[in-house]
Amino acid sequence: MELDRRRKLTEQSIQINPFDVKLRRTERIRSDTGGWKNETITLPEQTFRMYLAGESTREIAKDGGTLQIKNREMLCPWNADIKKDDEFKKDGVDYRVAVVNPVGYLGEVVSYQCVVEEVIPDGGG
Repeated sequence: MELDRRRKLTEQSIQINPFDVKLRRTERIRSDTGGWKNETITLPEQTFRMYLAGESTREIAKDGGTLQIKNREMLCPWNADIKKDDEFKKDGVDYRVAVVNPVGYLGEVVSYQCVVEEVIPDGGG
């Protein structure tokens, strides 16, 4: 079946340079008092592939000038649990998922192509 073959090719591509990640997700949930609160959860470990994107960059103005950040892309399998604004750490650098694009075939998800960006702490740079 073509769908299974495409998903398998995605898995093979991820295995070229895989990394294991535990995503952190902040969700707005109803509190016991009827209001809302933010709760951060850590998802079970998943395996993705991250790589430098072409020329995708953004500039951040800081006190000492501007900082140019190269966005990275991430390839995730069809069954990945990933959402915009999820965060993770890789090689000592904090990242945030900026974009999640499902890649489909005949209405089914084959993989997810994501754009991730470095999280610049306040006062950093």
